[in-house]
Amino acid sequence: MFLNYVARSGIWPIRAGDFIATEVSELKKRRQERDIVAREREFAARRRQNTILAFALLALFAAAAPPLQSLASLPYHLRVTRGHARELSRHIPVRLYVRADREGAIRLNGGDLAGRDWRPVEKGVLAIEPLRDGRYHLDMRLFGLIPIRRVTVDVVSPTMVVPGGESIGVLVNAEGVLVVGDETVHSPDGRQVAPARAAGIQPGDIILAVNGQKVSSKEAAAALISGAGDGGPVRLMVRRGEQVMEKEVVPAYDARRQRYLIGLWIKDGASGVGTLTFYDAASRRYAALGHVVSDGSGQPYDVSHGAVVAALISGIRPGKPGQPGEKIGIFLDQDAPLGNIEKNTRLGIFGRLTR
Repeated sequence: MFLNYVARSGIWPIRAGDFIATEVSELKKRRQERDIVAREREFAARRRQNTILAFALLALFAAAAPPLQSLASLPYHLRVTRGHARELSRHIPVRLYVRADREGAIRLNGGDLAGRDWRPVEKGVLAIEPLRDGRYHLDMRLFGLIPIRRVTVDVVSPTMVVPGGESIGVLVNAEGVLVVGDETVHSPDGRQVAPARAAGIQPGDIILAVNGQKVSSKEAAAALISGAGDGGPVRLMVRRGEQVMEKEVVPAYDARRQRYLIGLWIKDGASGVGTLTFYDAASRRYAALGHVVSDGSGQPYDVSHGAVVAALISGIRPGKPGQPGEKIGIFLDQDAPLGNIEKNTRLGIFGRLTR
């Protein structure tokens, strides 16, 4: 009866075997599609890797090629004097296009740069001549298409200085007191201790404060340390290079001096004889190059205030291997300094003359 109904309705039953075969076929198809997608992704990844490798090799070749190294050596920033030509490169291997952000401010290879127009530069020397003070920008493109550099040019007025040669005395008062060495303290029981060394204080450190009180002389620092009494801890604010730190030191009683000590040699200020290198008559600023005032570690001493005075050279101590020579001088009229000291750097001291 069921078969007759199926035949009349046109519906034929699906056998289990046919259904399983269809599912297997669909699974194979989806698996093949996934494999194709995976292979395409792997191919795309390899293509990206090959592209990156090709660009890296190209960049390496370009950097290694002597003609192209001149392009890589073009500066990003220049400070030049108005009216003085400056070479940016002696050999440009390819054609460059250059433009300035202002008209009439800079000449390029002897010709004016007109407004925002790109100017071609053939192979050879690339030189500029600034005409006006100010800050300008030069944009450079390779073949007029590929940006390779933007050069910032600061143009300043020429400065004329008066050469020196005169001997000067240098008087420096520094911020804090300088640690120049350490020593042991002889305790009443016969032991030798070094409290500051044990706390990590080193020669060359600058002690800025003792127990929160700023110090500017070795006498003030010694009084505060000795006044701690009873061996109580002393808090030292110390600067080492650019780092400021706090060290806690426990003073020890010294049987010989009969007072509490931390075992440090300190000094305040410095003095010496140098040579005035040059000064600017308009601004009265001066420089004494090569006369850096350094601490025990060779770093420039931070100067809070100082002065230069007239000096008379009374003798010369010749240098020896491993021992530099020095000039021996006498300070004249310390109450009427020639000028102040504003900067103490690795290059020397700088300041302003007052008379």
